[in-house]
Amino acid sequence: MKEKIISLKNDVKEKVQLISDLPIWNNKWFVAAQLLVLFYFISFKIAYPVNLTVYHFFNGSLFQMEVLKDLSNTSFLIHSKMITLGFVLLLILLFKKSLNLIQFTLTVIAVFLLPIYEWIDIYGHETVFNLGVYNSIMREGATQVNPQYTRIVLFILGFIALFVMVLMKKTRTMDRVFMFLIAGSMIVTTFFFHIAIPMGTLKLSKDEKIKSFYTELIEVPIGYACRNKNCYVFDLQFKQESKKILLNSIKEEDQDVFISEAKKYFSNDKNKNYPYLKSVGNFVGTDTTFSACIFRAKENKFLCTFDNQQMISQGFLAKIWFALLTAIAHFFWIFFGFGLLFLHKYYKIQKIVTSKMNQSS
Repeated sequence: MKEKIISLKNDVKEKVQLISDLPIWNNKWFVAAQLLVLFYFISFKIAYPVNLTVYHFFNGSLFQMEVLKDLSNTSFLIHSKMITLGFVLLLILLFKKSLNLIQFTLTVIAVFLLPIYEWIDIYGHETVFNLGVYNSIMREGATQVNPQYTRIVLFILGFIALFVMVLMKKTRTMDRVFMFLIAGSMIVTTFFFHIAIPMGTLKLSKDEKIKSFYTELIEVPIGYACRNKNCYVFDLQFKQESKKILLNSIKEEDQDVFISEAKKYFSNDKNKNYPYLKSVGNFVGTDTTFSACIFRAKENKFLCTFDNQQMISQGFLAKIWFALLTAIAHFFWIFFGFGLLFLHKYYKIQKIVTSKMNQSS
């Protein structure tokens, strides 16, 4: 049985080698066809959300909610494809010493046509989560972890493995060195844009929104403050007098938990002069809910409000810019990096062929 497996393995290797040796792979027309395929994916897949954003900007429709939602989804799809392409190329070079143009082209096609990004969510993330890897970082009461963590963990683990292979002379190849530099650039770029946008400009915008949200609750009548949000009015003993529900997208149990926390907070009379505030949402802010409970001295009542509409437009804009900038940067690192690699290989082959021809003549 063992001999049959070895024999079959050798047969497969021989057939693969025969296919690899076919003159078609070095045919200039076939190379041109591969470059056209790559150009298609670059032009129509990667450049599409950029062109769409520019169009809506000059058309004056960029800040319409439906346009922002559509652009954010389109931009993030391309961002996810570029991240996945980098990860798949890294994974391939962990097991292969080198990569040629046809293999690179087929990888690009596979990544853009197959839902690999979603597969990582379904299979990779679920497996890692069920193993209890995230138990130590999960917040109290949380039942889920953002799948982005799994992608980051897998990418960094692959990057470390490739780094070890590059350090060792036995496993070091030019392709792996290039991939190590490309992957490193992708990690640094993503980290930089994450600090600059979700943790930078979006956070500043969020802080400003919280201030205006709180200021309105203090300065305007209760009826006006509750015109576009969920509101609960309580007496001095924190017994509910009235409520107004306008946003059904906010979970009732989340509101009940916050009100319970606020009741405990205001049981200390010293806290009546200070609001109880909380904002919870995802890293791009598109589902951030502002929750606030304050004591209204004029009416001698407590007012608790919930609003998840404040950050939607800013969240979508942040998501668009983060996705587009990282996608463009990753595109540059991957295609420019591998372009240099293939050019280097081509000129190296040409040099060897020329040398052999000179020797034979």
